[in-house]
Amino acid sequence: MPKGKWPDRSWILLLAGVVLVRLSTLEPQWVEQFYSSGVYPFIARFFRAVTSWVPFSVGDLIYVAAIIWLARELARWVRAIRARALNKSWLLIRISNYTRVFLSIYLIFNVLWGLNYNRTGIAGQLGLTLEDSSDVELFRLTEALMAKTNQFRPQDPAIGFEHSAELAQMAYTTSSSKYPFLAPRPFSL
Repeated sequence: MPKGKWPDRSWILLLAGVVLVRLSTLEPQWVEQFYSSGVYPFIARFFRAVTSWVPFSVGDLIYVAAIIWLARELARWVRAIRARALNKSWLLIRISNYTRVFLSIYLIFNVLWGLNYNRTGIAGQLGLTLEDSSDVELFRLTEALMAKTNQFRPQDPAIGFEHSAELAQMAYTTSSSKYPFLAPRPFSL
């Protein structure tokens, strides 16, 4: 950006978006009420409808694309260093572009899903009171949960994905009668 010029609108929007995201994370109740229980169910429903037919994680494709992009950018840097094309203008343009890309990714991630990290959590949704616990209590709980899991585990180790998916859908259906927020539509594993 040349000296004396105002930043273009995209910079202003990106920075305003980052500030809004950061401010919203300070209030888990706000995130829970307006984002997680308000906007996010529509976003999740849309992405489940669009990607539920794909037998793999679409996120993994995004990671692969990011790795390819990073490799391409690294190659650009190597070429620029070899050609001795590194100058202040080239560096400022690159840094500006990278900053814009990373701020955009940060905003997209938070708007599409990441704000859920800042919600009140399942304890808030179920109205549970959280108390501090000791390492010994945590260890005992873990042992008890492992014993219960092993007790109810099917004896046949190869039950298959389809059967596991059916069991998961039945569990969600049963649980969602008492806790409606556990009813994802459309259902997708």
